[in-house]
Amino acid sequence: MQSLGARLVILNEQFQQGRIMASEPIDLEQARTRLKDLVERARRGEEVILSEGGAPVAKLTPLPGRVAARRFGSAKGLIHMREDFDEPLDDFRPYM
Repeated sequence: MQSLGARLVILNEQFQQGRIMASEPIDLEQARTRLKDLVERARRGEEVILSEGGAPVAKLTPLPGRVAARRFGSAKGLIHMREDFDEPLDDFRPYM
């Protein structure tokens, strides 16, 4: 198992390389007063990066299976089917 220091170095490298996306790191002092809000953001699926002295030190993420419930109809208008979606494919015409 990696030490906490080694994990923080890896997290910092990933953050610096842009592989960890976050709106902006939240300083630990600010996080103390906004913890409830930050946990709610993580619960909705957002990764919240906590920093100390300008360097990322921790990440709040939702627990598996604890992401906010899906909303019925949330993808309405995003999925389109062609008129002929149920027609046989040209590749299969010789077999029909």
